[in-house]
Amino acid sequence: MHDLKDLRNTTDVRFMVDNLNHLKRTGRLSNAASFVGSILKIKPILSMDVQNEGKISAIAKERHYKRAYNHIKKDFDSLTSDMPYPIQLTIFHADDEERKNEWVSDYKSSFPKVKIYQSIIGPVVGVHVGQHTMAMIWGRDLDSYFDKNGKPIKDIKSKVVED
Repeated sequence: MHDLKDLRNTTDVRFMVDNLNHLKRTGRLSNAASFVGSILKIKPILSMDVQNEGKISAIAKERHYKRAYNHIKKDFDSLTSDMPYPIQLTIFHADDEERKNEWVSDYKSSFPKVKIYQSIIGPVVGVHVGQHTMAMIWGRDLDSYFDKNGKPIKDIKSKVVED
């Protein structure tokens, strides 16, 4: 149980919604905000408060996809560069293999020490965020909780991610 709490303290999340209509349709965004945001090509960058209540909040808004992507990449770099433990990252996509491949390729070249996985955004979350949403979840590499023989390392206390 201790290791699960420790892992939670090292975990962070970012995601970028491509189309604001899905947030409007599910009641997470007003009609006016959706209209203005769509005209301005706003891409909200969302984060989840993993360590406390699990609330999702907008931490930034960027105009255009590329700016939002760069914002997320900069956040990842600043939040993980000083961590004294290895990081693993999973990149998720909502029916956008091309973007997912671009993200994976760029992150592998920019962060060669990070273990990178990939997955899809499932239908339960996908219905709220829509197609082309991209997400990232990262934390301490799970393998670092075990010794070379596969036995759990006791009393690990990881540096907490402070978002």
